[in-house]
Amino acid sequence: MRYSLLLIETNPQTTSLAHSFNSNDYRVAQVFSDAEAEMWLAANVPDVVVVNLLQGGDIPPAIRDVPAAKEFSVPWVAVSADDNDIPGCTVCSPNDLPEAVYDAAKNNGLLRAGPFALHVSRQSLWAQGETHHLTPKLTALMQLFLENIGQIVCRKEIMTHVWNTDYMGDTRTLDVHIRWLREIIEVNPSRPKYLLTVRGAGYRLIDTSAKSS
Repeated sequence: MRYSLLLIETNPQTTSLAHSFNSNDYRVAQVFSDAEAEMWLAANVPDVVVVNLLQGGDIPPAIRDVPAAKEFSVPWVAVSADDNDIPGCTVCSPNDLPEAVYDAAKNNGLLRAGPFALHVSRQSLWAQGETHHLTPKLTALMQLFLENIGQIVCRKEIMTHVWNTDYMGDTRTLDVHIRWLREIIEVNPSRPKYLLTVRGAGYRLIDTSAKSS
């Protein structure tokens, strides 16, 4: 799994930390101003945000208060030469950065694939550039697809996982929920490119970024 990471480096005198992250493990977006960071966070939900504070400075409240970052409890890691506490942020040295970032990304509660990020306990889904608050059933349905990204999930498995039944005599409720989910995650729900029907088998959620990552 590749984690999505935002690296904020606003001081041109500071040595970049971009080399700290293996491209096989992280998809890094690097920004060089507070305004860039705020704009990026308004359109994306990363697994972790790293702020380079080796030459001092702080994290402007406007960046920390971007709604999506707060909604999805995105963890923050500040790299600093000092041991000063920053509320709501892990502070570490450059040597400890890889471990701190890995721990933060691994434990942030997000399920991610392609353009989607799901916070299960908050029942929040990032899709099509905005936050959607899901019902418990839609959350369970999206969770199942994300945990089986690229694989066919049969209708019986869905009924068992989401509705706790193996009765297949009437699956209209499933059909309705699939339609509702497509209305959230697809640009054109009538011609889906992410959540595909596999005739006679079930459904498959596709990560369209996999070929280019």
